Amino acid sequence: MTVPADLASFTGRDGHRIVEPGDLELRLSASSTDARLTARVTLTGPVRTVDHTRRLHMSTATEILMEAP
Repeated sequence: MTVPADLASFTGRDGHRIVEPGDLELRLSASSTDARLTARVTLTGPVRTVDHTRRLHMSTATEILMEAP
């Protein structure tokens, strides 16, 4: 899974969307009360203003593993 940092953006005090460094917890859930997988990540770097080029969709890839007979 690739999760763009822009998904963690929010509207700052000055009215602009920003991404701040810090710890986040990402959850893959069946519902809001049924988390199936949790990943803790840390965003690093300076505070960044998010503009119209922001990425608001994550991408996934599937890999099929075959066992030897």
